[in-house]
Amino acid sequence: MNRTKTVLLVVAAGLCLSEIAFAQGGSTDMKDMPMGSKKLPMDMKDMPMDGMKSTAKLPAPQGTLYHGVGTVKQINAKRGTVTLEHRAMPSLQWPAMTMEFDVEDGKLLDNVEPGTSVHFALKEKTKGKYVVTGIQK
Repeated sequence: MNRTKTVLLVVAAGLCLSEIAFAQGGSTDMKDMPMGSKKLPMDMKDMPMDGMKSTAKLPAPQGTLYHGVGTVKQINAKRGTVTLEHRAMPSLQWPAMTMEFDVEDGKLLDNVEPGTSVHFALKEKTKGKYVVTGIQK
Protein backbone atom coordinates (compact mmCIF):
# COMPACT_ATOMS: atom_id res chain seq x y z
CA MET A 1 0.00 0.00 0.00
CA ASN A 2 2.86 2.38 0.84
CA ARG A 3 4.50 1.62 -2.48
CA THR A 4 1.28 2.54 -4.34
CA LYS A 5 1.06 5.85 -2.48
CA THR A 6 4.69 6.60 -3.29
CA VAL A 7 4.16 5.87 -7.00
CA LEU A 8 1.04 8.06 -7.08
CA LEU A 9 2.87 10.86 -5.31
CA VAL A 10 5.78 10.69 -7.79
CA VAL A 11 3.37 10.69 -10.77
CA ALA A 12 1.41 13.64 -9.35
CA ALA A 13 4.60 15.60 -8.71
CA GLY A 14 5.81 14.87 -12.23
CA LEU A 15 2.55 16.13 -13.70
CA CYS A 16 2.71 19.31 -11.64
CA LEU A 17 6.29 19.96 -12.70
CA SER A 18 5.50 19.33 -16.35
CA GLU A 19 2.59 21.80 -16.17
CA ILE A 20 4.88 24.43 -14.65
CA ALA A 21 7.54 23.78 -17.29
CA PHE A 22 4.94 23.97 -20.04
CA ALA A 23 3.51 27.24 -18.70
CA GLN A 24 7.00 28.76 -18.56
CA GLY A 25 7.94 27.36 -21.93
CA GLY A 26 6.39 30.29 -23.74
CA SER A 27 4.12 30.28 -26.70
CA THR A 28 1.72 27.51 -27.55
CA ASP A 29 1.20 28.77 -31.09
CA MET A 30 2.10 26.63 -34.06
CA LYS A 31 4.12 29.17 -36.06
CA ASP A 32 7.22 26.98 -36.15
CA MET A 33 5.42 23.75 -37.04
CA PRO A 34 6.01 22.59 -40.62
CA MET A 35 2.30 22.15 -41.41
CA GLY A 36 1.41 21.99 -45.05
CA SER A 37 5.00 21.45 -46.09
CA LYS A 38 6.12 18.68 -48.39
CA LYS A 39 7.41 16.83 -45.34
CA LEU A 40 4.09 16.98 -43.51
CA PRO A 41 1.14 17.60 -45.84
CA MET A 42 -1.94 18.62 -43.89
CA ASP A 43 -4.91 17.52 -45.99
CA MET A 44 -7.94 18.40 -43.88
CA LYS A 45 -10.66 17.29 -46.30
CA ASP A 46 -11.47 14.16 -44.27
CA MET A 47 -11.21 15.75 -40.83
CA PRO A 48 -14.48 15.94 -38.90
CA MET A 49 -15.68 19.53 -38.73
CA ASP A 50 -18.87 18.94 -36.76
CA GLY A 51 -18.06 21.66 -34.25
CA MET A 52 -17.05 24.22 -36.86
CA LYS A 53 -19.57 26.87 -37.83
CA SER A 54 -19.66 28.07 -41.39
CA THR A 55 -19.23 31.80 -41.82
CA ALA A 56 -20.59 31.49 -45.36
CA LYS A 57 -24.15 31.44 -44.00
CA LEU A 58 -23.70 34.52 -41.85
CA PRO A 59 -24.95 37.78 -43.35
CA ALA A 60 -22.29 40.32 -44.25
CA PRO A 61 -22.15 43.43 -42.13
CA GLN A 62 -24.30 46.22 -43.52
CA GLY A 63 -22.37 48.35 -45.99
CA THR A 64 -19.83 45.64 -46.83
CA LEU A 65 -18.12 46.22 -50.17
CA TYR A 66 -17.35 43.30 -52.43
CA HIS A 67 -14.66 43.66 -55.08
CA GLY A 68 -14.58 42.06 -58.49
CA VAL A 69 -12.74 42.03 -61.77
CA GLY A 70 -14.43 41.76 -65.13
CA THR A 71 -15.22 43.18 -68.53
CA VAL A 72 -17.95 45.68 -69.39
CA LYS A 73 -20.32 43.99 -71.83
CA GLN A 74 -23.07 46.60 -72.06
CA ILE A 75 -23.98 50.02 -70.65
CA ASN A 76 -27.49 51.43 -70.38
CA ALA A 77 -27.00 55.00 -69.19
CA LYS A 78 -30.72 55.72 -69.42
CA ARG A 79 -31.55 52.92 -66.95
CA GLY A 80 -28.35 53.40 -64.96
CA THR A 81 -27.14 49.84 -65.43
CA VAL A 82 -23.96 48.09 -66.51
CA THR A 83 -23.61 44.49 -67.63
CA LEU A 84 -20.38 42.91 -66.41
CA GLU A 85 -18.80 39.59 -67.30
CA HIS A 86 -16.98 39.03 -64.03
CA ARG A 87 -14.57 36.49 -62.63
CA ALA A 88 -15.57 34.28 -59.72
CA MET A 89 -16.28 36.26 -56.55
CA PRO A 90 -15.55 33.90 -53.63
CA SER A 91 -16.62 36.48 -51.03
CA LEU A 92 -20.15 36.24 -52.47
CA GLN A 93 -19.84 32.57 -53.42
CA TRP A 94 -20.50 33.51 -57.05
CA PRO A 95 -18.93 31.68 -59.98
CA ALA A 96 -17.72 33.62 -62.99
CA MET A 97 -20.75 34.87 -64.92
CA THR A 98 -22.33 37.80 -66.75
CA MET A 99 -24.73 39.99 -64.77
CA GLU A 100 -26.50 43.31 -65.09
CA PHE A 101 -26.12 45.68 -62.13
CA ASP A 102 -27.61 49.01 -61.20
CA VAL A 103 -24.98 51.69 -60.63
CA GLU A 104 -25.09 53.90 -57.55
CA ASP A 105 -24.13 56.96 -59.57
CA GLY A 106 -24.53 57.28 -63.34
CA LYS A 107 -21.21 59.18 -63.51
CA LEU A 108 -19.45 55.86 -62.85
CA LEU A 109 -20.26 54.90 -66.45
CA ASP A 110 -18.68 58.01 -68.03
CA ASN A 111 -15.18 56.53 -68.44
CA VAL A 112 -15.99 52.97 -69.47
CA GLU A 113 -17.37 51.36 -72.59
CA PRO A 114 -18.14 47.82 -73.72
CA GLY A 115 -14.96 45.76 -73.87
CA THR A 116 -13.22 47.68 -71.07
CA SER A 117 -11.53 45.53 -68.41
CA VAL A 118 -12.45 46.88 -64.98
CA HIS A 119 -12.14 46.49 -61.24
CA PHE A 120 -15.45 47.18 -59.54
CA ALA A 121 -17.03 47.38 -56.11
CA LEU A 122 -20.51 46.21 -55.13
CA LYS A 123 -22.67 46.51 -52.07
CA GLU A 124 -25.95 44.82 -51.26
CA LYS A 125 -28.69 47.40 -51.73
CA THR A 126 -31.54 45.13 -50.72
CA LYS A 127 -31.64 41.39 -49.93
CA GLY A 128 -29.95 39.71 -52.92
CA LYS A 129 -29.80 42.93 -55.01
CA TYR A 130 -26.32 44.36 -55.53
CA VAL A 131 -25.37 47.79 -56.84
CA VAL A 132 -22.05 48.94 -58.35
CA THR A 133 -20.53 51.62 -56.13
CA GLY A 134 -17.22 52.01 -57.93
CA ILE A 135 -15.66 51.09 -61.24
CA GLN A 136 -12.09 51.63 -62.53
CA LYS A 137 -10.18 50.68 -65.65
